Amino acid sequence: MEYRSLYVPIKGDFILTRNSSTTDREILAVFSENLRQLSEAEPSKTELCRKLGINRNQFNRYLSGQASPRPLQLHRICEYFQVDARILLEPLKNAKDQDQSKEPIKFGSSLCKAFQPVSKAVLPDGLYSEWKYSMIHPGKISFGLLRIYTENGIRRVRSKYALRLHPGIISKRHDKAFSEILGVAFTQGSGFAILDQSDLSNLFALASFRVGHYYNPDLFPGIEVTGSSHQLASGGPIFLERLPSETGPLLAVARTPSILTAAEAPEHVIEILHDIAKQGFIAELSPDNTGRT
Repeated sequence: MEYRSLYVPIKGDFILTRNSSTTDREILAVFSENLRQLSEAEPSKTELCRKLGINRNQFNRYLSGQASPRPLQLHRICEYFQVDARILLEPLKNAKDQDQSKEPIKFGSSLCKAFQPVSKAVLPDGLYSEWKYSMIHPGKISFGLLRIYTENGIRRVRSKYALRLHPGIISKRHDKAFSEILGVAFTQGSGFAILDQSDLSNLFALASFRVGHYYNPDLFPGIEVTGSSHQLASGGPIFLERLPSETGPLLAVARTPSILTAAEAPEHVIEILHDIAKQGFIAELSPDNTGRT
């Protein structure tokens, strides 16, 4: 059986309509603000459009947050300003801060050097979707967006999750909307492992992955274990899916809810998580309503 990617690229610009969702508008607002910042130093918008090969009216729609570029236009913008596709999804300042940080995670360099970084041939740099059973909301599916990148020879991992999804965690001490997960990826046998940690706690998680699933080289099935002690440890199936860099798939990912019921989750997600559990790992967090045991 061969699984197709969940996300399908679009052929033209994504343009807001009267029926566009709040999420669509928020995504386009991020891109438009980033593009305004990038083009501030340009002496002439007309000349900039000529260099980019983009119609001025079309460029104005990007600046006003009415549309996002199709893949070719996005590639030209990224190449010209020496940025990457993250300008679609996160503020420009955040991306620059991440790239300029020399020690972006709590793991010390000595720990990182103790493990052999996973090869880019096995785990390429880029964006990945992460699927697993939720530990915070039993019976539901958790979705996340990860970025894998290389810094000083170390394979780094970054992701975020919304604190509003964790009842009671928001307080004066944690006055923020998102928590960041930071980690490293290293070689493990014929696959790789990811060791990560939240910026709000000392809780570590270790996930072990193999490469490929049902002949799809962009799927990475694995098992994740986390816990504050041997008595409070838990774990379950997890898998990563490498995402294309085109505009359409990234916008689709950004609109995916962080928590879904088994009925709301894509069918291939339920099937893959079940297959991982069936191959020798018992997942107590498996949703009861999947119809599988």
